[in-house]
Amino acid sequence: MHMSQPIGERGRGVAGTTVGTLVTQPASQERQFMGGGGGGRGAGEDTMLETIMAAIAELTLDVKTVKADINSVKADINSVKADINSVKADINSVKADINSVKADINSVSERVDELGEKFEAQNNGGVKVLDGVYDSVMNAEWSHVVVNCAEHDEKWLGMDVSDAKSEGQPQLWSGSQAHAPYDPEEPWEGDEVPGVSGKLVMVTLKSKKGWPYMPFDVVEGPMGPVETLTGYDGRHDAYIRKENFLVWHTVKEMLDKWLENKGIVRPFIVVGTPGIGKSFGTGSLLLYQLLHHPSDKLKVVAYFVRGEAYIFHKEGRRVVHYEEEKNAVKEINGMARNGIKGYAIYDICGENGGAGK
Repeated sequence: MHMSQPIGERGRGVAGTTVGTLVTQPASQERQFMGGGGGGRGAGEDTMLETIMAAIAELTLDVKTVKADINSVKADINSVKADINSVKADINSVKADINSVKADINSVSERVDELGEKFEAQNNGGVKVLDGVYDSVMNAEWSHVVVNCAEHDEKWLGMDVSDAKSEGQPQLWSGSQAHAPYDPEEPWEGDEVPGVSGKLVMVTLKSKKGWPYMPFDVVEGPMGPVETLTGYDGRHDAYIRKENFLVWHTVKEMLDKWLENKGIVRPFIVVGTPGIGKSFGTGSLLLYQLLHHPSDKLKVVAYFVRGEAYIFHKEGRRVVHYEEEKNAVKEINGMARNGIKGYAIYDICGENGGAGK
């Protein structure tokens, strides 16, 4: 074998191919290397090409089959999703039916309880223990209504309502202030009370369950929300003026002597004239103050109103409601025979509600 440089342009070989060297060999060997025919494709190459083409065709068919399988799986997944959504819809429908049945059961249960309470009340002579009422009255919240308040002196009325800061009963009108005579020549514009900013003209006493002059169950809901200009529901409140405290100071003076066996029992009568309801909160104030009276000898407080009665038992902090006041009178007479001391408030009602006296 001999090697030589190509003839012609640099970088070009035989027949225009890019070859770096030229290999020379006998013509017979060249023909044998090229396939024995002097140039053409051999049978082996044709067979290999056919094999490759067949493999490509088979691979293409396999790819199409896989794609078809994937599409089929996707369709199955979508079908399963649709089934799941259908099941969810059925579950939601069942839940809705269950909730509807529960609501019906609760409604029937409430009706059964109501009928049971009426039946029990009839068997017990219309007597029922009221849950939470004692604590509602006992823990009633105070608020001050004042004038000439420094924070509001620029307003045309200069009035303000503020919650009492102290727990329990705050400092209010003293006995001397309550007993001060009214002078029509000098309009009253409130009193200065320790701990109160401004001059005190009125206080409010808020019980979450209301007061006896309006049935406690009415305040809790059957009447529904009250529509007012301010949106505030005042059925929970008792409005207390200085005149109401005059009644309490008078009652307390006699009560303290009686509990210490130093005085006789005397009934008090408070007469309120028709008007804006200035005496309306008297009964509520007396009830609150009597429940807070420090003497352990005062065991019960009775409140008669609308032909019914509520007996507040300080021991056990419970309230018993009597649909007929005669049954409450029997109970009170029995307690009196056993030496139990208490105080009774008889609230005479007109058609428009209790006067709180």
